Amino acid sequence: MNISRHWNARIATALIAAFGVAHAAQAQVSRTPWQMHEGQAVIKLDTELPPNGALPENGYVAFNQADIPAEGPGWVAAPNPDTIGFGGPNASKISAAGGSCRRAVDYTYFQTFVEVSPNARVDEFKIVFDGMDDASRITIFNSRHPGGTVVDGSYVTRASQGASTTDLKDLVAPGRNRVVITQVDWCPVGNQLKSAQVSLNGSTVVVDTPRPKAGPFVPTSHGDVHIRSLDGLSFDYQATGDFLLFQSTDGEAVIQARQEAWDKNPKVSVNRAAAIRVMGDVIEMYQLPELKFLVNGEPAALPTTRTTLPGGGAIEGSSSYGKSFVYVYWPNESLVARLVSYKNKTMDVEVRRDYPAKRTYEGLIGNMDGVRDNDFQMRGGEVLSLSGGDQAISRVGESWRIKANEVLFGHGKPVPATAIAGKQQSVGDLDPAARRDAYDKCKAAEVKDPMALSHCVYDVAATGDTGFIESAKQFQQTITALPPSEREAERPAPVETLAPAATGQSMGLFLPGEKLQRGSRYGMEGHYITFQNDGNLCVYTSQDNRFVWCINNDPAVNYANAAAVEMTRDGRLAVTDADGGLVWQAPATAPQSGSGVYLTGDGVLEIRAPSGALVWSSRTK
Repeated sequence: MNISRHWNARIATALIAAFGVAHAAQAQVSRTPWQMHEGQAVIKLDTELPPNGALPENGYVAFNQADIPAEGPGWVAAPNPDTIGFGGPNASKISAAGGSCRRAVDYTYFQTFVEVSPNARVDEFKIVFDGMDDASRITIFNSRHPGGTVVDGSYVTRASQGASTTDLKDLVAPGRNRVVITQVDWCPVGNQLKSAQVSLNGSTVVVDTPRPKAGPFVPTSHGDVHIRSLDGLSFDYQATGDFLLFQSTDGEAVIQARQEAWDKNPKVSVNRAAAIRVMGDVIEMYQLPELKFLVNGEPAALPTTRTTLPGGGAIEGSSSYGKSFVYVYWPNESLVARLVSYKNKTMDVEVRRDYPAKRTYEGLIGNMDGVRDNDFQMRGGEVLSLSGGDQAISRVGESWRIKANEVLFGHGKPVPATAIAGKQQSVGDLDPAARRDAYDKCKAAEVKDPMALSHCVYDVAATGDTGFIESAKQFQQTITALPPSEREAERPAPVETLAPAATGQSMGLFLPGEKLQRGSRYGMEGHYITFQNDGNLCVYTSQDNRFVWCINNDPAVNYANAAAVEMTRDGRLAVTDADGGLVWQAPATAPQSGSGVYLTGDGVLEIRAPSGALVWSSRTK
């Protein structure tokens, strides 16, 4: 990454100091739950152990036979993964194995993996025990000690209830540390290890509960300009100015966007810049007059590899099919933002949703709490209803306009602030011929998802720029990764609005040769058709998702075998299985090439010839 010498010096200084100087409150140390391995069977000894074989004067002889198992098979969850909770007064196996006190040993092994961030502060590292019989030894494996190492202070005996190892900080390394307890029983009067805790700088290191798999990115601000909250609420916001999309209440995460009017149609706006604060660092990206990228106010090349920032975050970049991506990571990837830059000098802002959220958020793109109904919220907390229309959108948007003391943009002048017009320009307000042309171009570019198609037609028709097709395709790729339950509130424009008929006959829902996307909804006349995840092809009402018709109205149709649905070029709506075998089709005979699929106002599925003549209908008499 080509960054100025001033910026490089800042990184170097931060990295040199990070491990020993970072404040304890920012320490990033976590551990996995305890695992247990029973090791080898009871070992009988030829000679008797001294009264305490875990003391240095006895050469720690009680551990001579120990053989720490390798990672992998044999390790299971400890009885209590947080504290170990092993054994008890009657758990010794020595008598049952024919052994006697100090003439046999039985080892049980416990391990936890302690992750130490490079900028974590490690002033003291101990293992604290309670309820142990008879003794334990700590071995630490890491990049500095790949074969494992112990020191005299690694040994703790039964006599030291509530005690701990000595300070083992010199054995700890940044990164992954495998901490193994070898617990030994040498007398059949009990065998237990009630509790072992990892202590860092005098505080217990809590178990790092595995994070749920990170959710997909959500296209939060895209095209010209479509807003989608992180919980799935969608609306258009055609205003200009600098806006607060998202911020955490602790100030460690802030995302701002700069919206400017499209030069050939000032009724719509596009994203021209974004600024992000990740912990204490600020990332800026501008599209005009040319692409410009800054890190903490210093010009920099777009990152090609993952680069750590002084505050603990990171940035990374890539390019694909004419698009440039910049990823911004918060520590431990607790939040990830993605900026997408296009050749037409516009950009999209995406955020990877993470449930449960690690912080409390607010802003124009919602609060990421999993509740869609409270996302249309003004600064200060008042929640409005989208039914309030353009006036409500204006109120919410204006409340999130960036204040003077919040500005992260350090390059260029703020965009003149203009509120949205009294009535936002909808796709139905655009020139019909422009809509039909945009529809044809978007469909030809494989924009198939109904919501993506709706945005594509709007953007291309409103601006006259086919460059927005790439944004629609990016939106399609991102949005189709979301589970169906998170798309229930979507209301794409019906096809008769996107492609109004020039002479009374529209193109229908699908182009010849088009395959339906499983789970997507294709709407017309207050109804939609969908190829369901269970294989059924059904029609529902758009308003309340009320069932109207499915192909399994015919009980002979084995819809569960359906693998694909296609509007064939010869005029058939065909459902086929994984081998291409026919599951269902309409019409069954005499298809007409170029026919289209339509829904009527009462939910009847029809196939009509190019002339408009009815070829097939789901209505039965």
